[in-house]
Amino acid sequence: MIKNETLEKAPIHGLLSREIRPIRNWHEWLQRWQAAVTMDEMIGLLHRGFEVDLGQVAFDEEKYDDEDRVLFYLGIADGWASYDILRSPDNVNAERREYRFGRDKNGSNLYISRVEARRMVATKAFDMLCLNFFKPELHICRGSDDPEVSWGEQVATEKLLPAIQSFFRIDSEILKRRIRNLTGRDDPSHTEKLAIDFLLSLSTFLWKWSEENIPSWESKKRQDEIKQRNLTKRSRLDAVKPWMVEVLSQLGQVSMLERWVLDLDQACLDKLEEIALREELSEFGYQRVVRETRLVATLDEACLAGSEAAWLLKHIELVKRESERLHKIIDAEDTVQKAQRTIKKLTPAGK
Repeated sequence: MIKNETLEKAPIHGLLSREIRPIRNWHEWLQRWQAAVTMDEMIGLLHRGFEVDLGQVAFDEEKYDDEDRVLFYLGIADGWASYDILRSPDNVNAERREYRFGRDKNGSNLYISRVEARRMVATKAFDMLCLNFFKPELHICRGSDDPEVSWGEQVATEKLLPAIQSFFRIDSEILKRRIRNLTGRDDPSHTEKLAIDFLLSLSTFLWKWSEENIPSWESKKRQDEIKQRNLTKRSRLDAVKPWMVEVLSQLGQVSMLERWVLDLDQACLDKLEEIALREELSEFGYQRVVRETRLVATLDEACLAGSEAAWLLKHIELVKRESERLHKIIDAEDTVQKAQRTIKKLTPAGK
């Protein structure tokens, strides 16, 4: 029988000669991240980061939780939507396209700059955040009486909420304001839409949240603990509400606040007024009511200029005024009815 020399001499598969395993845990992942030099290594690590186990393999390793991972990704993703944030101030060659990065459809070499390389890594981190954290349905607790509140309890924590506020803080530019880490485009990407939906869901949670009930049968110590927890949580949520008002304004969603017109505190009302008074009356506007473009001087002028914030303030004023008027009518009617009962009681029979 003739031996098949080709089969006998077939080389061993290259993958069989080397160890191939997943990254053990987040501790090892961080080590590999620090050691990574190329953009491709970093993007590969970011792609898998949310699937890596957070547990310890050795006793001398640090402990990590889900919040630690999200905070790390927020730090890397910061600046993905802006070249300026990722441009090193001491690098005059940051814009020079010095790295070869494949070829175009015509076969010509493509090159990217250091800033573009950083932005690709930051964008990958942002995309993975959107798919693994910002995606609102990931946080809904099945079977909960109020999924929106359950969702918020998982993201509005002591560590995460300030980091989220910072990540989406309002950056002031020369001519306008914008939400950091959002492009502001009319046609955002799929992942950016997830981030926007996340912010809208977070706004709902902030005003829908209510304090934990304090059972009367609990011990005084336990009741005091719940009171303190409510106070701490209320203070944390109230502190970020003015920021969220500005975010909603930038997203064109101020009308969402109409559901809570009587629950907006003074800090939120002040922020709405500040936003409204940033409007301009333009000499080129359809009303043509001014000779030269200028800032509005009053809330009425802001309404004329089309400010949603100004119109919401007018709506709040109307609701409060009419609510107070109608309550006074009810109180007066109750007083009349009480007086009539008293008169009837004091009037002798037959009179």
